[in-house]
Amino acid sequence: MKSKGHLKKLKKLKSEQVLALALILGLIGGLLGGMLSNLTAKVSSPVTQLFVDEPYVSAWETAIPSVVTILADKDFPQLGLSETISSGTGFIVDREGFIVTNRHVVQDDSLDYTVILFNGQSMPAEVLGKDSKNDLALLKVNATNLKAMTFADSDKIKIGQPVLAIGNAAGLYRNTSTAGIISAINRQVSVQVSQTQSFDLLNLIQTDAAINPGNSGGPLVNRNGHLVGMNTAIDESAQGIGFAIPSSDILETIEAYKKYGTIKRPGIQFTYQITSEGAQLTSNWENGGLQKGDLLLSLDGKKFTESYTPEKAIRSLFIGDTIKLQVKRGDRSETISVDL
Repeated sequence: MKSKGHLKKLKKLKSEQVLALALILGLIGGLLGGMLSNLTAKVSSPVTQLFVDEPYVSAWETAIPSVVTILADKDFPQLGLSETISSGTGFIVDREGFIVTNRHVVQDDSLDYTVILFNGQSMPAEVLGKDSKNDLALLKVNATNLKAMTFADSDKIKIGQPVLAIGNAAGLYRNTSTAGIISAINRQVSVQVSQTQSFDLLNLIQTDAAINPGNSGGPLVNRNGHLVGMNTAIDESAQGIGFAIPSSDILETIEAYKKYGTIKRPGIQFTYQITSEGAQLTSNWENGGLQKGDLLLSLDGKKFTESYTPEKAIRSLFIGDTIKLQVKRGDRSETISVDL
C-alpha cells in the first residue's frame, strides 16, 4: 500500500509534467505561427507586386493618347440628317494631324469621315491617299500639337514577345485593349474587301491578341507602348488568329506620301519564271529596257528566289522610286537603274 506522502509526490510530478508539456506546446505553437506568418507574407508579396509592376498598364498609358476612333457617315440631304454607317480605329503618326488606318475603313469615297480623339474631341478628316497594294490609308485632320505614336522596329520583333491591341471593338467599345503575344511573322493572307474584290497581304505579323470588328486600323504595341503593327484582319474560321501590318511597312507608306505627295504602287509590266539563278523574263519589259530571256539576278543587291520574287519586291516600292537591277543577258552581266 502506497503512503499519502508518496501520493502527494506523484501529484506534484504530474503538475510539473503538465506545466512542462504546456510550455512545449506553446513554444511549438509560437514557432508554427511564426513560420506560417512568414509563409503567408512570402506568398502574398508577389501577388501584390504583380499589379504594381504590370507592364501593360504603362504600355496602354503611353499609346492611348495617339489612338483615334474613325466614323464613316452618310448624309441624307432629303431628310436633313447624317447616319454613321461604320467605324474603325486609327492612330496619329504626326503631331500636325496625320493619321493612319486601314484602307478598308475609309474605302467608300461617297462617305464623310470623322475622327474622335482620345479626349473626346471630334473633327472631320480628309483622306489623303490609299495604298493600292496594302490595306493602308493616310488621313489628315486640322489640328496641331497632337501626340504621335512612337514606332518600334518591326524587323526586330521575335515570336513570343507580348503585345497589346487597342481599338474601337465592335464599333461600341472605344479604346478596348486586349493582350497577347507575337504568334508568327511573315504571314501571307488573302483579304476579301467586297463580293468581287480581294487582295493578298504580305509580311504580316500574326498575334493571338483578340482583334474584333472595329479594331481595324488600331495599333498593336509592345510593352513599351510603341507601335509594332496595325491590326488589319482575323481568321474567322479559327480563334486567336489575327494579323497586323508591320510598322516598317507603315513607315514606308508615310515616307512615300511625304516624298511624292501620293501613294501609288508600280504594277508588274512583265512576266517571268523563277529559276535556280533568279527570275527569267518570259516577256519584254519595255520600261526596264529588257528583253524576253533576260535573267534578273537581284534587286538592290537582294537575290531573287522562290520566296523573294520580282512581284513581291516591286509591290513593296512606290511610283517615283529608282531601283538597281543586276541583269544577265547571255554571258554578260550588268547592273542597270530603272525608274518606276
